[in-house]
Amino acid sequence: MRLLIAITLGQLAILGCAETTGPDQNRAVQPRKPVALSFDVRPMDGLAGLPLVRVAVTAHDSLGRIATSFSGLVKVTLSTNHAGDTLQGTLTANAVAGVARFVDLRVSNAGPAFTLNASADGMRPASSTPFAVTSPADRVAFACGDDSLSGIYVANVDGSGVALIVSDTGWLSQPAWSRDGAQLAYVANGNLWTVNADGTNRTRIATQASAPAWSSGDDRVMFARPVGTTATEVDDIAANGTALVHEATWPISFTPSTSLAPPPWGEDLRWSPDGQHVAFTLVRWQAATDPDGFSLTTSRVYVMNRDGTQGHLLSPYRDSVAYGDQTPAWSQDGRTIAYYTAENAIATIAVDSGAVPSQLADWQFSADGNTYNSGLAWSPDGRQIAAARVTVGQPSALEPVAVYESTLWLVGREDRLLRAAFFMKGRIHDIAWRPRTP
Repeated sequence: MRLLIAITLGQLAILGCAETTGPDQNRAVQPRKPVALSFDVRPMDGLAGLPLVRVAVTAHDSLGRIATSFSGLVKVTLSTNHAGDTLQGTLTANAVAGVARFVDLRVSNAGPAFTLNASADGMRPASSTPFAVTSPADRVAFACGDDSLSGIYVANVDGSGVALIVSDTGWLSQPAWSRDGAQLAYVANGNLWTVNADGTNRTRIATQASAPAWSSGDDRVMFARPVGTTATEVDDIAANGTALVHEATWPISFTPSTSLAPPPWGEDLRWSPDGQHVAFTLVRWQAATDPDGFSLTTSRVYVMNRDGTQGHLLSPYRDSVAYGDQTPAWSQDGRTIAYYTAENAIATIAVDSGAVPSQLADWQFSADGNTYNSGLAWSPDGRQIAAARVTVGQPSALEPVAVYESTLWLVGREDRLLRAAFFMKGRIHDIAWRPRTP
């Protein structure tokens, strides 16, 4: 052995050890044995029953380099397995230049957080980061627009299939799916309408109406209407606009008060899935004012029976917090309500009195004056919550009026991950998730 040393620009550099006889010291580095697998790229969120996109498993050597010589068999399995969920398609693939690609993997059912495992003989296995799978049949209805023109839209929760069902001047709001998913009820400028989910057969069935909900047989629609300025009556009407039945009168108005004096008023009225209870936001004026001199309100979420009895506070009372909790949404099993907290997060709480709310992480929207939260809706399986964030663009010389832009988000109840579903011009509000039908 001899030590070769070169001195360049006054620096000493050790070139290496070389045999006096043998191969050239500058020969190419020989590939190392593959020792570990990895999902170098997160699998994309997918649709139940349809092929997943971008599923690839890479073999690496002990230095972390891609083991391009590896061509062995790699197997994938589903590690986060909800009841009844299966991984379908071709579960094995031979690697090419160290990478095994899977082109027809499918997850049988929807869910918010699936994980794939990869294995190969003699190698350290790997797990992917979680990804979501939604149902192609999962559709939401929502109102979107501004004060002069708005519409009722439907869309798949993956952002595809966005369709305008009906539009009108003024304010359209409160879409409600029939239980078979074939029709929608909605409110347009204070009038109650029904329409088929494809936009046909639009029918006005009542006036001075709000908060529609369908009966169990999809042949009648419940709704609320004001009685003067201090009360609200509950009515029930056939879907064709006949056979109106008065059911109850509540001693609370759902018309915002312009007076700084009591009584408080209700907003965001929502029916339980069985139609026997309602949740709403109760708003009160406060004596305090904000830095600009405007009077403040405080709000909390309440629940009461359909006939107006046994009303009680659901969200925790905090007298010092202005603005407050709002926008209740029932889970489709009727056991839990989601709502926006005073801190601009989403909380869930069991409907039983005295329950402690659970705040979903990673959902902090700052109330900076240019953005606000709007609408909440549960997925039929209770695993996800849809919500909208609205951004208000300030008027300018090019845009003399404020421009609204909205993003519909999905938040997983189990993994608490936030995913953007799709973007819309205008203000998204009053979201309704289509029920799943047999």
